[in-house]
Amino acid sequence: MAAKKKQNRKKKRQKKLDNTQAEARRELLHDDGGYDWGWPSLGLVAANDELVRRIRTGGFNGCGYGLVSQDGPPFIALVGENIDGMQSALALMHKWVDLTGPNSIAVEILFDDPGYVISISQQPSLLRWRLSGIDSSDRSLVFTISVVKKLDSRHPFLAGLAHYSRQPIAPVWLTVAATPPNVSGSASGLDMAGFEPSFDKAILLPGINVYTKPEDRPKNSMILLDSEIPSKSERGLPPEPASDPVSMMQTRERRLFAAMPKTMHSLRHHGSMKALIASGASHGCAAWQVEQAVCNLRLIDHLAYQPSSKSKRLAMIDQLRNEIVEPASTPLDPTKLPEDSVLGQISLDAAFLLRRVEQDREPPPDLKGLNTRIQELGYA
Repeated sequence: MAAKKKQNRKKKRQKKLDNTQAEARRELLHDDGGYDWGWPSLGLVAANDELVRRIRTGGFNGCGYGLVSQDGPPFIALVGENIDGMQSALALMHKWVDLTGPNSIAVEILFDDPGYVISISQQPSLLRWRLSGIDSSDRSLVFTISVVKKLDSRHPFLAGLAHYSRQPIAPVWLTVAATPPNVSGSASGLDMAGFEPSFDKAILLPGINVYTKPEDRPKNSMILLDSEIPSKSERGLPPEPASDPVSMMQTRERRLFAAMPKTMHSLRHHGSMKALIASGASHGCAAWQVEQAVCNLRLIDHLAYQPSSKSKRLAMIDQLRNEIVEPASTPLDPTKLPEDSVLGQISLDAAFLLRRVEQDREPPPDLKGLNTRIQELGYA
C-alpha cells in the first residue's frame, strides 16, 4: 500500500512538471522569439538537505576544539556517536571545497550564555555558482540549509577563538571526531579522555565567524538563536521583483552587458553599428529597443546547432540567455542585420513586454501602435 501511494505521488509530481513545461513551450511560441531582458523573473537556487542527513546519521552531539600544535592554527571538530557518519559528512564538504574552494563552507558561532550555538552551511554565492554556473546576470534567490547545534556549556578556549577569528588572516581546521566512550549527551570541551580528532582529511578554512553578542552578526549571517527562528506564519513569501520602468532599464542594461558585451560595445561605439540606432529612431524606436533587438537576433549565431523544430529552437535560445557570455573575438557583421529584421525583432520584444505589463489586453498589431503604448505606460 505504501509503495502504491509513493508511486501515485510520483505520477502526480511528473504530471505537474509536464504541465508546467507544456505551458512554458506555449508561452515561448506565443512570444515567437520576442524577449525583454529587463523583465524580472523570480528564480531560486536551493541546496538539498544531504549535509543535514549525514550529520544526523553521524549522531552529531557536540564540538571539540583546540590547537593542532603550539604554533599551529586552531581546530574545530564536529563530534558524533557514529564516526562513519561524521566522516561521510566531512567527505561531502570536501566535494564542495574541490569545486569552489574552502570558502564554500560557512561556519559561525554565536555565544548564548552559558553556552553557544554553532552553524555549518554552504556559502550562498558559491552555492549559486555550483548549481547554476558563473552567471553575472543571474539574481536568483539562494536557499541554503544550515546545520545548527546548541551547546549548553562553553569552554574558555572559545573566548580566545573569538578574538583570533577577528584577525585579517585566521585559518581554522575543520574536522570530525567520535564521541569519547566516557562522554554521554552533549560533548564539548578540550579535556575529554579518548577525544581523538582526525587531521588526515581535515579542511583548512580561511576563517570562521565567532560572535560574542547577537548584535555582532552581519545582516547576511545564517545563525539564529531559538527565540529568533520565525514560525511558519511569519516567514511569508519573497517580495515580488520590481517591474517599474527605472528598475527594468537598470536590469536590462546590466544583463545585456553581462551576456552580450561585444555586441553592446559595438552598438555604442562603432559607426557602422550606430547606423542601426539611427534607423530605429526614424521609426520611433528608442536606442535601447534597437540594442536589445540586435542582441536577441545575435543569439541565433551562438546555438550549438540549428534545430528543425521551431519550439526547440526557441527553447534553446531561451536557455542560452542564461548561459552565454559573448567572447570578444565574436565576429560582428552589420550587413547581416538588415533593417527589416531589426524592426521585426523590436516588434516581438515590445509585444513580449506589453503582454506582461497588461495581461488582460492584447498588444497592438503594428510597430507604431506598440511603441505608442509603451510610451503611454512610461517604459520608453
